[in-house]
Amino acid sequence: MAFAGGGALAAAVSRAGGLGLIGGGYGDPAWLEAQFEAAAGAHVGVGFITWSLRKSPSLLTDVLRHRPAAVMLSFGDPRPFVDEIRAAGARVICQCQDLGHVMDAVEVQADIVVAQGAEAGGHGAARGTLGFVPEAADYLAAHAAGTLLLAAGGIGDGRGLAASLVLGADGVLLGTRLWAATEALVQPGHHQALLETDGDGTLRTTVADIARQIAWPRGFTARIRRNAFTDRWHGHEADLERAVAVEGPRYRQAFAAGDAEHTGVWFGEAAGVIHAIEPAAVIVERMADEAAQCLARQAAAVGGPAAGERAVLPSAPSDLASASALAFPEAGQTERLAPPPVLDADQQAAADELINGPRGGVYGPFRPLLHRPPLLRAAAKLGETLRYTGTLDAALREWTICVVARETENVFEWEMHHPLAVRAGVPVAALGALATRSALPADLDPALALAARVARELLATHRIGEATYAQALVQWGEAALVELLTLAGYFAMVCWVMNVARTPGPQRV
Repeated sequence: MAFAGGGALAAAVSRAGGLGLIGGGYGDPAWLEAQFEAAAGAHVGVGFITWSLRKSPSLLTDVLRHRPAAVMLSFGDPRPFVDEIRAAGARVICQCQDLGHVMDAVEVQADIVVAQGAEAGGHGAARGTLGFVPEAADYLAAHAAGTLLLAAGGIGDGRGLAASLVLGADGVLLGTRLWAATEALVQPGHHQALLETDGDGTLRTTVADIARQIAWPRGFTARIRRNAFTDRWHGHEADLERAVAVEGPRYRQAFAAGDAEHTGVWFGEAAGVIHAIEPAAVIVERMADEAAQCLARQAAAVGGPAAGERAVLPSAPSDLASASALAFPEAGQTERLAPPPVLDADQQAAADELINGPRGGVYGPFRPLLHRPPLLRAAAKLGETLRYTGTLDAALREWTICVVARETENVFEWEMHHPLAVRAGVPVAALGALATRSALPADLDPALALAARVARELLATHRIGEATYAQALVQWGEAALVELLTLAGYFAMVCWVMNVARTPGPQRV
């Protein structure tokens, strides 16, 4: 996204879990410096139009001083630049429009190959995404199995991401969808034009390049919005070339003014599934969630577990203990802050209350908390409310506790609630993914996947993102969401206390 993808957008994408790229385009040194400054040290990359970069190779040298995570080369031979990029410690991304380009990328040992379909906004060629991506995947599997493949072109929501993964891609490169982000350097009038345009409202043409007097190599055209400018000049390119002394300045003036009718408006067919200009983080997070849900639905449709269906299997305490010993720092260590050897009257009364209550004993966090009976009573009451009189279903409650236990690396709550989660119907495979910190199963109940995301965001950032909050509100409503947040907070608190106390797992108490 030349000149629309600035440093603020790239940084926002990277903070949301992607890799944001500054759109270096034809190469403007002052603009590039300003955008790296706007990125404020975020882990971002940069992209160049390769045939243009050959005219000013020092641009690459200057940019590499900012130590970008990756450099994407598009529309030209990457060979003159890959050695310098690698020497700077950056990854090489080659954006490709046909299989010949993919072969070139493999020859230079690109780290990432982008298979760009003609549906993409801006410059591209003739191949469609649906046919090109699997062919590129097959070629990479045969000739460069370690190279990542990204799909690009027409991908505007989680369905496009899910489809790309099924086609053999490892991920996606987004253009139009992030062009429609609030952080993008796009005129408001052009953003509004996108919202008013469907997938039929663009075309591939050369008229924008003629008006700008930029001589692109043969075989490349640009997808832009249909408007008064394209209606006047598309199909009449020779006339435009003769009138360019007048029409060129008009084009640039309209572009600078945000006029969406008399200049090129640079977006692709994904416009048809974009209905709002939103922060990049919201876009990235929602697309990932939509893709996961889409893949889960399709897995169920072809013979996987039906929605809501869970396997219920017995758990083996000895296996759980072994797994915990490997995973948790405090497992097997000598306990600290154990209950006092001699209890005073208040401590004895608090212990008796636990023994005679629903817990039936003094264990877990109540061992260190016995040192302060008023805190023990308050914590016990809140825990009882959440576990025994709460409104969350058992699977959601026990799963959330397991997520918190794994994220806080707490041996007691993991060993205690893993079998309870299994008995409540949480899939063993999902708990195994938690234990190994691997991707959650694609067929996991979307409510459980969302609960994991809520708990992880809380623990990692001390809040949850806007997209997560909106989805949680729809999923559970305000009252249940408050209960879920309190559940996660309560168990994080007791896990931290036990981690410091080195409280043993339930099988050693």
